[in-house]
Amino acid sequence: MTSFADRLASEQQSLAYTIYKAVRERVVPLRDLDAAEYEGVDDHVFDASPLLVPELARVASPRLPGISADVSADLLARRHRALSDAYGGLVAEANGAGSAPMRLVSLEVLLILQAAEIAPGLRRGSVVWLTDPADGTLAAQLKSLFPGVVIILSGAPAQLLTAGAALMASFRHAGFAFPDDAGLVAAVDAADFVLTTSAVVARSGLPHVDLVVDLGHWSQRGADRAQREIALAHGAGASFAYTRRLAGEATDLEEIFDSYFWPNELQLLDDKVRKDDPYSEALRPEFLGRHLLGWRRVLT
Repeated sequence: MTSFADRLASEQQSLAYTIYKAVRERVVPLRDLDAAEYEGVDDHVFDASPLLVPELARVASPRLPGISADVSADLLARRHRALSDAYGGLVAEANGAGSAPMRLVSLEVLLILQAAEIAPGLRRGSVVWLTDPADGTLAAQLKSLFPGVVIILSGAPAQLLTAGAALMASFRHAGFAFPDDAGLVAAVDAADFVLTTSAVVARSGLPHVDLVVDLGHWSQRGADRAQREIALAHGAGASFAYTRRLAGEATDLEEIFDSYFWPNELQLLDDKVRKDDPYSEALRPEFLGRHLLGWRRVLT
């Protein structure tokens, strides 16, 4: 039987841990840049044991608003089949490193984008901004389907480390940038994945963006931050914006969203009110309209 010391020594030499250390080295300066804002926020992610690193994306996957942690394999399989049909069988299996809820949400976002005929417009040079990197699952699916798309991921440093390590392991030949305020615009022109903190984005703004995707956290972050990020997306030229509308949430988010984007509530064709639905509020009728997709308004 392999001893603990032998296992630890082996994992210290593993590719996963090597990638983790490389990403950590690039994220730490971003954490230090805004130490007052990020001090004490998931610091344990920066000191992960080599034994934990291969499971880091699954362990550190965020709690998604409006969805429980109990997602059935059957529902994931059905969403994957639907997405494969929609994208001509090009979608990788939904069994990646991230948590089951995050894989489900990623599949549903991509289904909505395809149903709204937004996905076909994502071509080489298009820029997608993910306002929360989560565990990298959605970014990985987007890059697999649209290799020429540039993806900006913004969030807390620990999120960037988790997502960056997962993405770098899957896309070893892709270009990665971790810019501070001065390098953000140049990074979008040169990299496949651009990972930086929300603080840097708030100060520096964004270069041109075609699509912004929020996984429902705007409703949790407060009106001020939602206002700032939605306005940033519009100011950067985003044609479309997606967020998850939670049942019973305050109307502030919808009013802010409506100020910059024409809102449209969409739902997947096979959405049903079922006892086995993984959404925590699935039996509430108002929860059915949970995908909010916006088309850019022309402001005067």
